[in-house]
Amino acid sequence: MSSSSRFGPLIATMLVTLGCALFASLFLAICWNELESRLDALCASKNWAECAAAVAGDFTLRWPFVATARALPGVAQGAAQRAEEEAPAVVLQNYFLELAGRRAEASQLASPAAVALIVDRAKFYEYQWHFAHLSEAYVRCAVSLYRKRAKAALASVKLDKQAAAESLEALAKGLRHLAELYQRHGKYLIAEKALKECTDVATQGFALADRGSSERFRAELLVDYGAHIKILNDLGRTPEAEHESKLLLDQ
Repeated sequence: MSSSSRFGPLIATMLVTLGCALFASLFLAICWNELESRLDALCASKNWAECAAAVAGDFTLRWPFVATARALPGVAQGAAQRAEEEAPAVVLQNYFLELAGRRAEASQLASPAAVALIVDRAKFYEYQWHFAHLSEAYVRCAVSLYRKRAKAALASVKLDKQAAAESLEALAKGLRHLAELYQRHGKYLIAEKALKECTDVATQGFALADRGSSERFRAELLVDYGAHIKILNDLGRTPEAEHESKLLLDQ
């Protein structure tokens, strides 16, 4: 028997398998794109209740892409329940339900890992898939969560000033990212408000920072002031920009 006759069926099987795998990958990519396009359209229309229901379609926020305590052996039930409550998909659903007025503001703080993943998804949808409204909704959710963490940290500032400063720093970074997103899509008035809040928050954080991190806080604060001054000038609000410049010189 020739070698070609021996390997012929094997090659044919491999080609069929490869073709099926490529077809399945293409089908999944199309389905996911449709799901995220729908969620993006819902965010654009501010249909928050539908957004909450559609979050389930974002499988990148769930296991196996996101490890949860329930997937790990030997974890206590209470810890597993808390981890599930802080899972990014659950956090997002709660946020959209709050916007829809169907849920009171959640009292629990989402874990830093959950917030970081939501920010990462916002950047992914902005740069890779170009879903502007979906990216905006996700980063607004992250900013809302940062506000909660900063508020909780400030409530116990006497116990840990540095923790409060770092929470404020995270909030300032979230606001900065939100302002940059608004600017990229021509929403300059909202971007200016976000940058104004960013400088206020960063100033608070700088005041609370210890010696070891004060230089980092100061450098970030100067960047925030510079960005705010630039957008004020771009909007033709020169007197406000000049006043902000004086504040910057005093830093």
